[in-house]
Amino acid sequence: MAVALVAAATAACAAGATTRFVHSGPLVKSAMPWPVLFAAFILTETFPVHFEHRREAMSLSLSTIPLVVGLFVASPVSLVAIRLAASLGALLLRRQRGLKLAVNLSAFWVETATAVVVFRVLHGHAGAGVQW
Repeated sequence: MAVALVAAATAACAAGATTRFVHSGPLVKSAMPWPVLFAAFILTETFPVHFEHRREAMSLSLSTIPLVVGLFVASPVSLVAIRLAASLGALLLRRQRGLKLAVNLSAFWVETATAVVVFRVLHGHAGAGVQW
């Protein structure tokens, strides 16, 4: 029950952070369609990189790469939506269900919303494109 409350609270915080940039567009005008980002997120979540070091196994997801690209070429709300939809598909392919699925999706939501907020704040303005 406590885990469900934490998942709901983090989803509410991420929703609040995401709504700050509802009317923001992408920073760079690009010809990259959203299915490319969607496929990149699915591939990086479905096929993590596995390392073994001194009898310890470690798995890394390379989902940061499409996230960084998405920060530039997608609007904040569409980036969050693409990330959540792709992660949902990848997690369902890995047969995650129930509470674990909800917690992982809320973690992805918080991660993406935090990345958007930090990126836009450091960029200096939320709505306009890149100024050269």
